[in-house]
Amino acid sequence: MGILLEEVYEDCFILGEDRGVHLSFSSEKDVVVVGDRDKLKEVLLNLISNALKHTERGGAISLLARRAADFAEIIVEDTGCGIRPKI
Repeated sequence: MGILLEEVYEDCFILGEDRGVHLSFSSEKDVVVVGDRDKLKEVLLNLISNALKHTERGGAISLLARRAADFAEIIVEDTGCGIRPKI
């Protein structure tokens, strides 16, 4: 998973720079995800694209892949405005 996450990071790094948003990524070495590589990449790119749209200049987006028990956990965090709770 780390290799795919690094590819996604590299694909989005320039977009982040152009928008003044800092992108970072980290991956544990033993994280493995079994699935359709193209679909996983599409999902990750979509999450980061949304984060870029909603993160203001000077903000940050981080990508992380880690093991969580017997599962892989992929985290995309940003300093954007978030989603308003339903009232």
